[in-house]
Amino acid sequence: MVPRFGELNAAMLSYRSDAPHHWLSWLAVQPGYSWPAADELLRYHHHVVDQTGHPVHAVVTTEGARDLLCQHGYRPDLPLHLPSGPRLWPLTRAGGPIQSNSSS
Repeated sequence: MVPRFGELNAAMLSYRSDAPHHWLSWLAVQPGYSWPAADELLRYHHHVVDQTGHPVHAVVTTEGARDLLCQHGYRPDLPLHLPSGPRLWPLTRAGGPIQSNSSS
């Protein structure tokens, strides 16, 4: 199993940016709550992270998760194919505006 994690880590490192960004590493909801709960978690997450102005990167393992993130403004990149694992979809959501406290 360790070699598979090595493959996953190498694939993720090839995708991640060196520029400042936020990484959405895991989004999980208990079975039975499904997408409405995930929608609410994402809305709250974006409310917080958009204040930084940084983009958000994520990688998901299902088409359903990819489609959900696309509904929240993420843009999918080409899938990553691991030699001995699932297809992974990297996604990026543009950074939100940085809130300014100064008056113009």
